[in-house]
Amino acid sequence: MNPSLHSTPTQSSKLRNIDFRENVQRQAAEQKSIGRILTVISLSFLVLIIGAFALATYGGYVIWNRLNDQSATIAEVESKFTSRISTLQASIDRLQIELNKAQKQIDELNRQNLELARSHRELRELTTRTKGQVDTLATQIRQEKNLRDQQYRELSRLITRLSPSSTLSQSPSAATALPTRR
Repeated sequence: MNPSLHSTPTQSSKLRNIDFRENVQRQAAEQKSIGRILTVISLSFLVLIIGAFALATYGGYVIWNRLNDQSATIAEVESKFTSRISTLQASIDRLQIELNKAQKQIDELNRQNLELARSHRELRELTTRTKGQVDTLATQIRQEKNLRDQQYRELSRLITRLSPSSTLSQSPSAATALPTRR
């Protein structure tokens, strides 16, 4: 038997004490390293949260400024839009007045056209009546001329019957008694 294999009771308790101390030291070292790892992870996580919060705050600040700028821009656009609307409304009012004037002129021209058409119609009627009267007068003049011609012929025949031809040529008073044909 090997004396080193067999230990004495004090030796085994020393070994146990040494193993126990080594075990406690090993566990303490492991706990310290796990604690350091957890501290690093915790601090990293905390830094990450603080960084995210800082970025979110900065993003909120940038968005707030842009919204304020946009509000100012919207106010300018609304101001320009309102100004343009009032300008256009003034133009519409002016054009409406001109349109009303033009409508009055059109109405006046239509009235004058109706008056002119009525005058033209009256002139045609007058022309037709006048032409009828002229035709009637021309007919009457022709009839009177025909009647005079007939009376002249009858008078010439009557004179010819009453006096011989030789008497007529010698007597100047008889020649003047005959009417001349016109």
